[in-house]
Amino acid sequence: MYSNFSKPIKTNWLIPIWACLMVAMLLCFSRLQAEERSFIVISDIHWNVFNGLDPAEFQELTSLDVKEWPAFFKKLDQPVVKLGQDSNYTLMVSALAAAAKELPDSPFVIFPGDFMGHYWHKNYNALSTQTIEENPEAFRDFTANVIQLMADEFQKHFPNSVILPTLGNDDAFCGNYWVQPNGDFLSTFADIWHPLLKDTINHAEFNKSFDAFGCYVADLPTFPNHQLISLNTVLWSDSYCDIYHNPTEQKVDCCDCTNNGTTPGAAQFVWFEEKLAAAREAGKQVWLLMHVPPGMDGYMEAKADGKNSAAHFWTIDFTERYQRLVERYHDTIQLSFAGHTHKDGYRIDSADNAPLLLHKIIPAISPVYDNNPAVQVYQVDAYSGDLKNWQTYYLDLEQVDKKAQKLQWNQEYDAGETYDLDAFNASTVFDLFQTIRNDLNSKYAKSYSRFWQVSASTIRENDLPIHVCAILETTFAEYRDCLTSHGLNEPKRAKNSAELHRLSHGKATTKENKQLDHEL
Repeated sequence: MYSNFSKPIKTNWLIPIWACLMVAMLLCFSRLQAEERSFIVISDIHWNVFNGLDPAEFQELTSLDVKEWPAFFKKLDQPVVKLGQDSNYTLMVSALAAAAKELPDSPFVIFPGDFMGHYWHKNYNALSTQTIEENPEAFRDFTANVIQLMADEFQKHFPNSVILPTLGNDDAFCGNYWVQPNGDFLSTFADIWHPLLKDTINHAEFNKSFDAFGCYVADLPTFPNHQLISLNTVLWSDSYCDIYHNPTEQKVDCCDCTNNGTTPGAAQFVWFEEKLAAAREAGKQVWLLMHVPPGMDGYMEAKADGKNSAAHFWTIDFTERYQRLVERYHDTIQLSFAGHTHKDGYRIDSADNAPLLLHKIIPAISPVYDNNPAVQVYQVDAYSGDLKNWQTYYLDLEQVDKKAQKLQWNQEYDAGETYDLDAFNASTVFDLFQTIRNDLNSKYAKSYSRFWQVSASTIRENDLPIHVCAILETTFAEYRDCLTSHGLNEPKRAKNSAELHRLSHGKATTKENKQLDHEL
């Protein structure tokens, strides 16, 4: 009667269970793999299209259809530029190719502004048979072709990506800090760029806001609960429509450039607040994209004694209004990307000593300020959108093979490994720089000092508090107190960033000295 127990046990019924377990494990693994999503951020290309051209070559270029420009530049076979120069075509396409190699399927690419090179008008007049005043239409057409080619290059290197840009202070027909609301440049740029935004925008709303101020709202691909608000913070800059860049007085007025004062900046602020309120109402998280960040411009002369001049990046009024808005919407605004300084930097918005918002400042492609070119690949939480990590890839210009012109981009650093952090937000980065502030010889201080200028040079120890205080403090008074707590002299307060950079290069602020050595 016990013979049945000796029969082999049938296990066919286990197969569906094992199959279900395997599927569940695969789904879990897929979810783990998808916990982070990556994307690319590139900033401040500053393409100096005039670099290395003689008048005859420039005339040939302007006679060609813009689709023929890449072949023209490839035929020239220009060597990559050196430290202290803006990007040429060789560097621009090398940087885009390097970024695409690291993340070919980036769902989106963020660009925090400054497409055009410095001294745009001066360089154009030096090569053209007609000056800007003699033929402003030809100048505008040429500049539009430059923007079109850059859009084409982004699209060629990232055919499946949404390209999310903002404008820099050099991106304008009228010149540095003189973009015109409702002007030809904004409408021209919008026409060229809106196809690269694909279905992330309401096209009618985009055209309306971009034509007016150069700002827009876009959905973030792969993040259904997130929006990106792209701001034209040039309008909030204390250098906006500064007399030292006046195109009329410099005889490069191409399109009835007028001083609009703070009116367009105030109107953009109303628009910004409306969009934040709408995002909160819809339950959306917001990322900000801007060129000029808020806070202090602590640009200093290259001295080892820690002396420096400083100015606010924005007007005091716009800075204070913005800080109040960040405090009110700190649960909605998650992260911000900026450019402008050309360095690998940070700014933190705080209220009552509580850090609220991290601005990650992106290093430039242009090496004009003696920084190596860099691109960055970011990782964020796939569900919350929280910033987890990034890697910087750079081109060491001092190591470029001058004969072979082999442009080898390498990883410079991994942020999480370098700073021992598994998340980057206002609180964690605030704590990081408080640690650096308290120990200027810590490994974190040494890493920041090295990577700030993308391994081209290192911040001197006496100058390091200037950088750290600019990151941690928002107002001039807070910045001053931070410096003096380190035993440094009180900084000289400049009127604005334009004056600050003139002072830093030994230029007087008289009417006769309008031309900046550098046009940050």
